Amino acid sequence: MQARIDPLRDLHPVSDDQAEPGELLSFDVFRVGEELRIDFDVPGIDPADLHVSIDGHILHVSATRDLLHGPGVDIVEAGRSHGHFSRRLFLGDRWDLAAVSATAKNGVLTVRAPIKRSQFHRDIEVTPAHEGRDGPSDAPLSRLELDEPLHVERAGSAA
Repeated sequence: MQARIDPLRDLHPVSDDQAEPGELLSFDVFRVGEELRIDFDVPGIDPADLHVSIDGHILHVSATRDLLHGPGVDIVEAGRSHGHFSRRLFLGDRWDLAAVSATAKNGVLTVRAPIKRSQFHRDIEVTPAHEGRDGPSDAPLSRLELDEPLHVERAGSAA
């Protein structure tokens, strides 16, 4: 069963049944004005070790934090998680995926995507109809006169 963390009804985690809980990046999702904002926890991870990509509508974020090692290094205790971390989120059609950006500061990776503006959205002014020209009249409707019979095809049937 897929968890649904979707305050915007357009963002869905992509389940990764093979990932351990410590291997998934924690995140918060916000709508700030006209953009989607996702903050991922990446404490102690160098921005050079962060990778953000989009494949279709899937946002993939991954990070690597290595445990200090080498000559003269003795690990006394390792209390932080180390290794590879990732998270995949399905972003719906509302977001302009071509304009996604990412920044990292103070252990937080912030991914932003503006709301996509539909090319077909516009307000239509409603004006009063003039009798006889644009609006209904009291005159009876005439029948449609055709030289040939009218055939209407329905989906899945042949005429």
